[in-house]
Amino acid sequence: MKLTQVTNTWMRRRRGLLTVATIAAVLGGVAIAAADVQPLAGTYRASANGTALPNKGEGCFAEKPTVFGKRVKGATGHGTICDGNIIAPSLGPVDGVKKGCNKKPAVLNSGGFPIQQAGFHYKGKAPIGPKGKKLTVDFQGKWVTRTKVTGTTKISGGGCNSTVKWTANDLDG
Repeated sequence: MKLTQVTNTWMRRRRGLLTVATIAAVLGGVAIAAADVQPLAGTYRASANGTALPNKGEGCFAEKPTVFGKRVKGATGHGTICDGNIIAPSLGPVDGVKKGCNKKPAVLNSGGFPIQQAGFHYKGKAPIGPKGKKLTVDFQGKWVTRTKVTGTTKISGGGCNSTVKWTANDLDG
């Protein structure tokens, strides 16, 4: 076999492998993009898992697109208790302060926070404890479908340590 034939054969094989690698990379990117959940804009109403709606511990928020990306914002309407606020679902107002830590709904003192990779996280203080004591609220969620969010609310401080799993659904969709 001549050197030219060996070189040509090697070049054809190399081109073939590069083509296969390129196709695999493109298909892999499409599969990853298809797996990403894209949150649907709307009003979401949440309840601690195991509690029926409506209840005093329900939560609500809105997913709104902005010029800076999607954000969790205050919700209004749809029979929610939000009235323009972001409220993290909790058990305190339902089961009593001793069991759930908070006496009032966990209204978050925030103008909104970003949604990144179909999820959000907020941590701050709110005057929701007995006699208006400020407790730390750690509120996070992740879209599992375009219209369903699951997450947790952790309330701590002043001897309190409560964690609640919750599920929220889009009331618009």
